[in-house]
Amino acid sequence: MSRKHIVFIINPKSGVERQKEIQEGIDSHLDKEKYSHEIQYTEFIKHGTKLANDAARAGAYAVAAVGGDGSVNDVVQGLLGTNTLLAIIPKGSGNGMARTMRIPLRPFTLHPSPSP
Repeated sequence: MSRKHIVFIINPKSGVERQKEIQEGIDSHLDKEKYSHEIQYTEFIKHGTKLANDAARAGAYAVAAVGGDGSVNDVVQGLLGTNTLLAIIPKGSGNGMARTMRIPLRPFTLHPSPSP
């Protein structure tokens, strides 16, 4: 069985401690028998769009947008019209979209989601 590939696209402006938390979360929660992964960092405005599109064209199973609403929007733009799945790991200052969608703001802790 081949593993499905996930690309984590991280906005490095989210801070060193947050980046460390993401790496630890991936290491402790990602099933490495089912998934391979790589981490890519955005370097300029709209870079997440290019990275996401490149990942989709290379056959990535999913792209995880790690950052705030702007980072998520960039990744979404890169995935439009592809079959690559989107994951959102909210690490921005406001995370308005994640809050609206009831995505846990502490994704690597095990707790029930709030009821609607």
